[in-house]
Amino acid sequence: MLPYLLLLLFVPQADAFTWESVTSGNIPHFSSAMSYNNNPFATAGDTLYVATPGGLLIRTPDGDRMWTVADGILTSNGVTTVSIAKDGGVWVGCSDKSIAHLYPKNNEGYWLDPFRNDAEINEIQLICENRNELLVSTNSGISRLTFSTHLNDWIVKENYHSFGSITRNSTVYDLLVKHDTIWVATNQGLAYGLWNNSSLITPLGWHNISGLMPEVRNIIDFHDTIFVSNDVGGCYSIVDTVAHNIYSGWIARVGSFNDSLILLMANDIYRLSNLTPFGLRRPISLLATAPQKIYTYCPSTTTSVSSYASYDQATSSWTVDNPNTPLYYNLRGGTRRTDGAVGVICGGIPELGINIRRNNEWSFYNRFSDLIDTGLYRQDPLVIVPDPYNNFWVGTLSSGLAVIYPDSIQYFDHYAATGGHIGGRNGSESTISAIGFLSTGRIVAVNQEAVDGNTLVLLPEGAGVTRGWENGPWLRVGSFQDTPIPYVTRLAIDPWDRVWLAASNIGSQKLTAYDFRGTYLNTTDDIRKNFSTEAGLPADLPVESMACSSDGTLYLAVGSYLYYAHLGESLTGTTFYSLALPFSVSSVNSLTTDAMGQIWVGTNNGLALLAADGQSWITSFHKSTATNPTGLSSNNIGKIQFVNSTGELFIVNDYGISILKTPFRQMGQSLGSITPIPNPYINNGSAYMKFGETGLVSDADIRIFTVSGLLVRKLGFLEAAGVGWDGKNSSGQRVASGVYYITVTAPDGKTSRGKIAVITP
Repeated sequence: MLPYLLLLLFVPQADAFTWESVTSGNIPHFSSAMSYNNNPFATAGDTLYVATPGGLLIRTPDGDRMWTVADGILTSNGVTTVSIAKDGGVWVGCSDKSIAHLYPKNNEGYWLDPFRNDAEINEIQLICENRNELLVSTNSGISRLTFSTHLNDWIVKENYHSFGSITRNSTVYDLLVKHDTIWVATNQGLAYGLWNNSSLITPLGWHNISGLMPEVRNIIDFHDTIFVSNDVGGCYSIVDTVAHNIYSGWIARVGSFNDSLILLMANDIYRLSNLTPFGLRRPISLLATAPQKIYTYCPSTTTSVSSYASYDQATSSWTVDNPNTPLYYNLRGGTRRTDGAVGVICGGIPELGINIRRNNEWSFYNRFSDLIDTGLYRQDPLVIVPDPYNNFWVGTLSSGLAVIYPDSIQYFDHYAATGGHIGGRNGSESTISAIGFLSTGRIVAVNQEAVDGNTLVLLPEGAGVTRGWENGPWLRVGSFQDTPIPYVTRLAIDPWDRVWLAASNIGSQKLTAYDFRGTYLNTTDDIRKNFSTEAGLPADLPVESMACSSDGTLYLAVGSYLYYAHLGESLTGTTFYSLALPFSVSSVNSLTTDAMGQIWVGTNNGLALLAADGQSWITSFHKSTATNPTGLSSNNIGKIQFVNSTGELFIVNDYGISILKTPFRQMGQSLGSITPIPNPYINNGSAYMKFGETGLVSDADIRIFTVSGLLVRKLGFLEAAGVGWDGKNSSGQRVASGVYYITVTAPDGKTSRGKIAVITP
């Protein structure tokens, strides 16, 4: 085993990396399929704030926007509750039990984490502000927060767990403070207590309202009277601590609008005065009101995606729409094309499937899709990859292979109607678990548990370019009884077009290389070779991810380690070595290479970058915090992919997708003109000069001279391509104002020259 080294070759400055979120999930945490103990809706004027698993959705007449981790302040995209703050901002609770105070109009705010050391609390459910203090409902009860000027931080002042006869294990559905009386709606009834009563920390400090069914869903203050919705009991008013039933029947929520009480029932909203419906006539799970607006949320069905609806009093009409964001959680992966199009796969839930964003517009595909007949009778996509022709290829669990064109979809499985190109268990339910591209452009797919044992499927030449390609020759090869087959789930292709196969299940023992020998339709000269403990691999080999660099180094993610081997034209003598991560992890989840041959490693505890030498760690990223903001809403990194042409790392995370913009983009093949940016360059000690789009090629030699020819600085390629020149000489001192000459020499000896005017304040 080679020794483990921890070196920092080049640590890019923070401004060399920027973050973007392509996250969403416009499904609120509170929906028809979820519990009522989160409040995801809040209104202020004509603005609706929605807590979603992908960030804070802000809806205004001018359009929608998402506030995510990449925008700062938030430390998790999993927003669980939102309420309007007294100062015009909004309070936001997150799934990592942090709280944010946001000012969306100014893009400002601050972050607090009062429960970071409380192991019993795992979610913020409700936030209610009164007298510069906060009541925060969690899975463990209600906490009262106050701001400590001594500590300059929010702290927990008191905890409330039992409310009169309502026991500690109750679920809090709603909170209201009226005239310094705290009202608590729970699944065991309604309770109230005085704000300044020191006995609130005990059940004796609370009083209960009798005459109600147990489930009290929500509380409102209307015309100085408390009204509650009471599950199947209906709507009650609370007068002198006595409950009066004013409507019997099932209602989800009670609200007020235009000086009337309104009731949210199964398929519409009704005015209580005359029980006339507002005319929405569809299932509703949420309700919020403004002076002239009603806001609702309509959960998804098997034939449509979820939508938002608003009623305008001025026009007496409804507007129903869906934000331009995808419906997803339970992300299984995603990919990004060189043109910026995004594909996201989701699984485990019938309404979810494949979401694709082209030109900032989302399309949605699944077995119930009303956009297109996909033919995917069981959605559960496993893998999605782009091809060079602006198509997405999707491998599914039990529905075979699909290619999604800009205007249609085509699929292939075991049915004769689709060519029978893909096999499956017992001749049915064909699964495609991995897809790759050979250097010739041919597509190869892993047909897991194929009935004929032929695990590799080689598509016809030109697949995806024009219609009709599918009529060409398909090739099915495999029948390897001594390999991970039939449970192959991982695939990588090396520079010699050899296909490497592995399995992710526990008990896997083999790694297999398959070589077509350049004759793809002739299998007689094909070579396959297995690797196991004799090649340095562990006896148990569940491979979670595979990646091969341009220089032929193959990396495997196995448990909490990386294994790597330097490949050559011959497979004989191939030996694997283990490499530990620079920080503690329990699993390595994903691998990808970038344009510089570096390896990006996604783990359960953050993201790490390994240098092209395979031994030196360059930098790492972890979940965003107040003191170290990043674009990661979770340390648990899912699938990752690097887009060489743009230098962007595409990261699938627990609550959506993050894009890390890096300096490691693919450089041009030939050296062009040097166009320093900016020119003149203000050398203030914090700004950097870039070399322009054509000013660098990989592994170039970069030097900066004075007009008299004195060498000022020699830059490493990664430094120049990353942050650029910091305006300092080789001694670390800022250079004086003046004109400086730049020379860039490519590895082939060609040189380009430029000049820059420097102004040093």
